[in-house]
Amino acid sequence: MAVYVVGDFLRETRLRRGYTQEEVSYGICTPASLSRIENGAQKPGRLILEKLFERLGTENNLFNSFVSREEMELYSAIQELVRNITDDDVAKI
Repeated sequence: MAVYVVGDFLRETRLRRGYTQEEVSYGICTPASLSRIENGAQKPGRLILEKLFERLGTENNLFNSFVSREEMELYSAIQELVRNITDDDVAKI
């Protein structure tokens, strides 16, 4: 399963497809809201997220998980802690 920071995924997909924030957000949310979502300052609701995915021609599926930047940082910190415990690296723990 792939894990993505939702804002990063939206921004990268939007830029790769050549869309502006105005084009993607039209009728879904304001361009300012999309900007905040892309920058991790706002967490989108499920309906808005689904509409943004649809607009970008992508779909969330069982193989992708989208999280906030804070959730990704916490996940990374937990993974590092587990590695340090497994390696018995007391100094890093």
